[in-house]
Amino acid sequence: MSETQRTFANITVIQTPAERDTAGWQFIYAPAPDHVAAAIEEYTQMQNRRLVPRDGVLETLTAIGGQGLKRGLISNASQVIVNLWPDTAFPPYFEDSLFSCQVKIVKPDPAIYLLACNHLGVSPADCLYVGDGGANELTGAATVGMTAVLLVPVHDDPTALGAKRQAWDGQQVASIPDVLSFLGV
Repeated sequence: MSETQRTFANITVIQTPAERDTAGWQFIYAPAPDHVAAAIEEYTQMQNRRLVPRDGVLETLTAIGGQGLKRGLISNASQVIVNLWPDTAFPPYFEDSLFSCQVKIVKPDPAIYLLACNHLGVSPADCLYVGDGGANELTGAATVGMTAVLLVPVHDDPTALGAKRQAWDGQQVASIPDVLSFLGV
């Protein structure tokens, strides 16, 4: 006997002869192309909303640059972020931006931190790395000799990153402007 196949609202249901005897079903979901396009567009819009500077970020980056210090960005990001990046407010505030999808290295691999240092022409020991603790990034930065600081905004939900936020016993700041105290600015 052959399989029985039915399609309901883009879900294909297949029942083999043996499964008909036990009432078992196997579901295969094949989204329609317009649904895929809509999901990609929704994801892109969501990422674009996330690329808006928080209060004090651009002013802090300006103050850091005004001291002659180089500013770099390391992001475990998708190509969607890379595509959106040039149209955000951020690019003029960084001398270098590394995106994991482009360099094929992700945090906390020490190689991505060392690559950033190489691009900026600085030693890891001369770097202050500030991050939200996702992807064990602070450990990665500290491993190569950077001073690592956890950003935990006062309004932050400590469970927002869930298991992705690493436990950190090191230095912390509640806002990006607080970073200036580490730099004597």
